[in-house]
Amino acid sequence: MNIDDIFTERVGGIAAGGGGRGKRKLAAAPSLSELRQHGYALNEDSEETAPAAKRPHTSAAPDSDGESDGDSEGGRFFSSGLTQHEKQVLAWVDQGDDAADGEDTVEGGGKLLARVQRAVERNTEQRVRHADAPLKFADSEADLDAALRALLPLAEASEGCAQLARHAELLVGLLGHANADIAGDVVELVHEASVDSDADSQVLVDALAQADFFDALGANLRRLDGASEYSADDDATVARTLDIVGALASQQPARAPEYLRSMRLPEWLLESLGARSEARQLLAAEALADLLPATPHVHTLFLEAQAPWRLLARMLAPAAAEVLENCADALCALLLTARGKQAFAPVAGRLAQMCPGDAHMRMLACKILAHALAPADVAAEEEENAVDARRESALAFVREGGVKLLGYAVLRRGVTRGLLREHPAADERAVSCLALTLRLTHGAPAHWRVLAKFLPSAAAPQDAAWKRHVDRLVELDVLYAERAAAQQDEHEEVVEEETRVAAVHALHMANVALGFVALAGDATRERIERLLRRRARSLDHVARELHGSADAAVTAADLERLLLQQ
Repeated sequence: MNIDDIFTERVGGIAAGGGGRGKRKLAAAPSLSELRQHGYALNEDSEETAPAAKRPHTSAAPDSDGESDGDSEGGRFFSSGLTQHEKQVLAWVDQGDDAADGEDTVEGGGKLLARVQRAVERNTEQRVRHADAPLKFADSEADLDAALRALLPLAEASEGCAQLARHAELLVGLLGHANADIAGDVVELVHEASVDSDADSQVLVDALAQADFFDALGANLRRLDGASEYSADDDATVARTLDIVGALASQQPARAPEYLRSMRLPEWLLESLGARSEARQLLAAEALADLLPATPHVHTLFLEAQAPWRLLARMLAPAAAEVLENCADALCALLLTARGKQAFAPVAGRLAQMCPGDAHMRMLACKILAHALAPADVAAEEEENAVDARRESALAFVREGGVKLLGYAVLRRGVTRGLLREHPAADERAVSCLALTLRLTHGAPAHWRVLAKFLPSAAAPQDAAWKRHVDRLVELDVLYAERAAAQQDEHEEVVEEETRVAAVHALHMANVALGFVALAGDATRERIERLLRRRARSLDHVARELHGSADAAVTAADLERLLLQQ
């Protein structure tokens, strides 16, 4: 018995009391026993219901809303006209449709993977047979594309990832398919499992790694670079590839160097900063800015690829502002370590070339220099080498003309409100660069080249530029002192520890810079003391803050000793 016969069977007569020929009516619904004989499972307690009541000739009384509810279920125009038994049959049909759709779920994973295997075999056969006629294997390629996309639901569950893992070699092989769209489907599938899904994808990643997935992934990136023109689909594949690497690096930091080395990713990212496509440049810069701060384990690979020099070289060439920002962030992440500082020292002088007249570039240069000169969190045996690298960077920066850049940065020349919103810590970084440069160059001619910006010139006694520099430095020192005091006041709201530490650090750097400038000459010292008195401060306060105590015995006479001890 066919289930469709219930609704299509023609009857010979008409209903009692009716008229006309050729009318159709529903035949009696089959019994439960008949349905069970044909493999249909229905509830044992199913019963036929009485036929729906006819629509009454008179209107029903309105309900409380003024609307009639007499036709909500009954009547030939408003009810289904089906018995309960027939409704259950329809429900069974719907369940069958749902089961067919369910082949895209974990339970149907075996069939889906078998479909992919058949599609691969057919496509391979047709490509060999019609190697010179691409149109003849286009259909098989479309089938393969559809079969791979049908696997996406498997990546959303841990069981599905386990099924995919058993076919890791098949997936890795498809990464090298001549059609880049097929390789893109594989990348999208792994991206779904490792980035977009909550599934446990570790078993899949391990299986793929054993099948040389990361080697193939890196080769696919380079193949896309070699395309005659970049497409949106190719850029999407590149973005998903970088997302996969970023997710795995954060989930498995100890294995991240292994993955990146197999892909030769550091070289590819640094090369892509100069890609023909601005979109590809931005993808590479964003990946660097995300990967390096989050995964210190891979810093060695990037230092081996000469990342400090290549990042700085990219920033000195024309590029979009977002690319420059991301390059700066990536470089700053490398400069947090002693090895990064040592690798940067030989090229630190190039920072002075970052367009002193461009306020945005000055801000980025100060950000990088502040990281290069700041102490590194290193082991005791590495500390001496880190200090030497910091001193070498400071000397190179001054030697290449960085004094002018520092002067502009302290005075905030050319800085717009928009730039300040994007770089709220610009002033603090400028002061830090000045303070650290003065400290690290102490005893060298470079030290006095920096101080010359804050001293009256014997050759041009009428030049008041030095006064503007001194006044600005005192203004910042007072501002940071008030900010630090406000955050330590017990009557103020509790502030986050990070904010409090930042305020104290900014004050410390301002005190160091102001202390060196005050010791540089009598005229400068007198001007500083006069300006500080107007704000209820003195050089004694500066000395005590550098000492870290409120001991009245510490005075301005101790400034030089305190500055050299820091």
